Amino acid sequence: MSFTLANIRSTIRNITGSFDTVDFPDSAIDDYINKYYQYVLVDDMKPFPLLVNYQFNTVVNQVTYPFDLETYVSLEPPVFLNGNQLLYYQSQGLWIQQFQYQYNQESNSSTDGATQTYTGIVSSFPIVPGTFIAADVGTGTAPSLLEEFQDNGNGTLTGSLGGVGTINYTTGAWSITFDSVPPAGLSINITSAPIINGRPRAVYYDGAGTITFSPIPDQSYTVQCQAYIMPTAFIAGGAGTQTPQLAYWGYTIAYGTSLEIFRQRGQFDQLNTYRPEYEKYLDLALSRTTQQYSNQRGLPKW
Repeated sequence: MSFTLANIRSTIRNITGSFDTVDFPDSAIDDYINKYYQYVLVDDMKPFPLLVNYQFNTVVNQVTYPFDLETYVSLEPPVFLNGNQLLYYQSQGLWIQQFQYQYNQESNSSTDGATQTYTGIVSSFPIVPGTFIAADVGTGTAPSLLEEFQDNGNGTLTGSLGGVGTINYTTGAWSITFDSVPPAGLSINITSAPIINGRPRAVYYDGAGTITFSPIPDQSYTVQCQAYIMPTAFIAGGAGTQTPQLAYWGYTIAYGTSLEIFRQRGQFDQLNTYRPEYEKYLDLALSRTTQQYSNQRGLPKW
């Protein structure tokens, strides 16, 4: 016996009293179902059957690595690199505090009052994308900033007054073209963070699809962890023969979706009335996940 999409729709119509298929067609119900199924259910219950292995290889001097948020919901620690467990961070503040880049500052050249484009090479390279800054600053008793070029993280520089430029992260070569010819005697100050690589011992996941290692990888390593996979959406308005990944999620999806429909309609009395029923079915759906996690509990070392 299976719990199909048609069964879920029927249950939702019974709970919410939405029997008019013209004002509330199946495609509209399916939209509610998919949003609950893909974006709420996985966070409410963290279902063990959706927890899969996630593996990729590092690249020499590559600073960040994308995490596919279209396919996966979240990255789950622990994270292993060639079989060794890494320190895992999700707090940007702690990550920067303990693994911040080491910035170099240097005065590369000065303006001559006739040239609009200037070039140079930073003293230490390759450099971390997004860390390069070039600024022309007046000297004397009252230094003043005329124009500053910010690194966009993709090899291009944008001047604060409209100038443009480029930075080669691998060779350290940079070029900036001011919006207009700057006055003579200004010092062009360069800030950049060179890549300090090695075998990573820590990893940071920002929750928005970017993974970073420290130190930056000096060679190819195999990274292994787990991730919650995004459930496959039902085909909206289809025949209704599709089933959720596990049949026993059927009532949980139906009641959870109904709560959202009540919320959208402002029917808060019904929302509060049916919430205990939803929590009952959620607990039932969670029972297998709880059992799976219990089976994986580590044995004591004594």
